Amino acid sequence: MTTQSEQRKWEYDCEYCQKNAETRPYGRNGERICFECATSPENEATSKRMFAQSLDAAGQVAVLDHENEIGPRPATEFIKHKAH
Repeated sequence: MTTQSEQRKWEYDCEYCQKNAETRPYGRNGERICFECATSPENEATSKRMFAQSLDAAGQVAVLDHENEIGPRPATEFIKHKAH
């Protein structure tokens, strides 16, 4: 279950529709966009490409670090960060 503070961590105004919602940086130039905008027919291909670029940049094993609001990153960085 997501706590209220955890839920708000990802909430921003969508840079496409201006709705306050859970967003991700999957817009054309890394804009934070909501799920509805990301999955709309005109944006879906771009959103998938931006997500794939994030995964590729993270390397072979990636971790989605929701605790620190960062997208895919190498698992080795995540392990080091958690150890401190």
